[in-house]
Amino acid sequence: MFRKGLLYVALFAWGDAFVVPGDVDYAHLWNDRHELIFDPAITHEASRFFEGSDALHDRYEESFNHLLTQKSYATLTSCNNQISNGFATFLPLLSQALFSGGAKELDYFGVSSWMDVLMLHELVHTYQLDAKHGTSHTLQKVLGNNGMWFINPNYLLPTLLIEGNAVMNESRFGIGGRLFVGQHRALVMALAKEGKLNYTRLLNNHIDFPYGSEKYLVGGYFFAYVAQRFGVDHANAFFKHHAIHYLNPLRLNVSFFEHFGVRYDAVVEAFITHLHE
Repeated sequence: MFRKGLLYVALFAWGDAFVVPGDVDYAHLWNDRHELIFDPAITHEASRFFEGSDALHDRYEESFNHLLTQKSYATLTSCNNQISNGFATFLPLLSQALFSGGAKELDYFGVSSWMDVLMLHELVHTYQLDAKHGTSHTLQKVLGNNGMWFINPNYLLPTLLIEGNAVMNESRFGIGGRLFVGQHRALVMALAKEGKLNYTRLLNNHIDFPYGSEKYLVGGYFFAYVAQRFGVDHANAFFKHHAIHYLNPLRLNVSFFEHFGVRYDAVVEAFITHLHE
């Protein structure tokens, strides 16, 4: 199942806005569940990615306790795009863009394969953000993914939970991950020792050191604590449960209590105490 073309332009409403002008003609692989758009120069690596992603869908469907409501699309960009990053979105389609310039980031992520860690991390976001229940699922069929919270309520969750859960998952499949990097652990412990971590700071984004990376690193350790306390699958399934509150997705303490039996603020305080043990 292989064919060439510029299908990726049709798949994303923003077309080729995230690749360089005059980029290569992309090819793709697909099945009923997901599609991969890629540079034909990396066909061998793309085939391995597609097979691995297919198996990962099976694992995440079970762990996050839901099937995706629509097909998932991933793009492995060409080396003309010298960016070390990746992102996932639900708008207008469930999709991930995975850039190939991450060789210099391997030590930061504690991995030997940039492609593997991107696959593990970004697909988590797809399952987090697509989680929904009856009414929101019905509205999606009528209105599509239009950015409204009552269709995709989880995108209003704190960054700590969204990115922390993805960091925890990237670190649990035996390839490394940020939870295995000593400098990140030292930073998290230093923040705790200095009394920088508290409920309000972790709930909100801010401009204090270590800036945006705090939500990934502290969030990763937070979800590792939640997974150790309640189990990995129960931790991941929180996103499915929270989507029940599509009318008011800010009811975080309620969602945590319903799902884990303890409020979110209490779990945060217990986590901070755990860092001092």
